[in-house]
Amino acid sequence: MIYTHLLPSHFSPEQLSGGVAVVIDILRASSTISTAIANGAETVIPCEQVEQTHQLRKEITNSPTLLGGERGGVIIEGFDLGNSPKDYSCEQVSGKTVLFTTTNGTRAIHRCQQANAVYIGSFLNLKSITQKLQQHTEPIHLVCAGTDGVITSEDCLFAGAVAAELTQLTEQESNDVLFDDATQLCITLYRQWVAAGEKQLQITEAFKHSQGGRNLLALGMESDLSLCAQLNTANVVPVWDRETNRINALNKS
Repeated sequence: MIYTHLLPSHFSPEQLSGGVAVVIDILRASSTISTAIANGAETVIPCEQVEQTHQLRKEITNSPTLLGGERGGVIIEGFDLGNSPKDYSCEQVSGKTVLFTTTNGTRAIHRCQQANAVYIGSFLNLKSITQKLQQHTEPIHLVCAGTDGVITSEDCLFAGAVAAELTQLTEQESNDVLFDDATQLCITLYRQWVAAGEKQLQITEAFKHSQGGRNLLALGMESDLSLCAQLNTANVVPVWDRETNRINALNKS
């Protein structure tokens, strides 16, 4: 069964107990985290508060650290990096610990603390995420971060992409996939916007009509829309360990 939660406030943490969660903040936290992990970051530590990142930087002595994130869409004063995938190149993050805080995405991650496993999903790692989810028999929860407590269509678009991909994979094995109504709505949205052909261009165009996309356009960050619309450029499954509060690549030794 696949459930889609259009906002973190739409579920209680215990509802995820016994299931697996995919945290979705397409513009831009989950896209940025996927990029950082794919480009060799030692780990990403999601922090709900800015003050927590500064405190952790003082405590971590066994790894070089970077402060990354945003408030109101822009880099936080005194931080090394913002919340754009372009900031998290191999040269910038390889071998380093990223202390990361954003307005919506990092809070959504912590909301999923009772799930059996918590993955970070984006269009950049869509194939890797869906292939991993196909291996699970537990209920799947697609958790959309939204923006400031408001549903955003870019997160719903990705939830629809995941569910549509899982449907296609499962149909090849002659099994049924069950969805809740929110998931079905997200599949419909995805199929309305994205057809065969230039999917990245279609996703980018959909972003321009979304709340998160309009916010970035107003900030002069249009290039981030196409960056976050890239398909399968990050062959990685970032997984959050709630015990250590660290995001690493799945199966990282």
